Amino acid sequence: MNIDNLTLGDVKQLQCMLNGDNKKMICKDFGWRIVVLQRGWVAVGKYHQDGEYVNLTNAYIIRRWGTTEGLPELAIKGELDNTTLDKSPDIRFHALTEVMSIDCSEEKWKDK
Repeated sequence: MNIDNLTLGDVKQLQCMLNGDNKKMICKDFGWRIVVLQRGWVAVGKYHQDGEYVNLTNAYIIRRWGTTEGLPELAIKGELDNTTLDKSPDIRFHALTEVMSIDCSEEKWKDK
């Protein structure tokens, strides 16, 4: 890393990684994602990484997928007729507890 060529985004990432002032600082916003967590929890929401932690805002637990083509179909098409979503408060988890995540179509999920 050449310190003379750091962008503002690089500086924010470093500040977030060092987290010396204990202020909550969103490092990266990834938009809507379906997240599979340890112990079988599957959730969807606006994905924000904050250092070692991830916050899902406007979150839902996906109780029933309601798909014929798995979670990717839900990510692409949004909520389907047979999908069951349970509204949840914001979900916060350590990044190492994430098994996988799938980018969602912003257009299909933006009205949730």
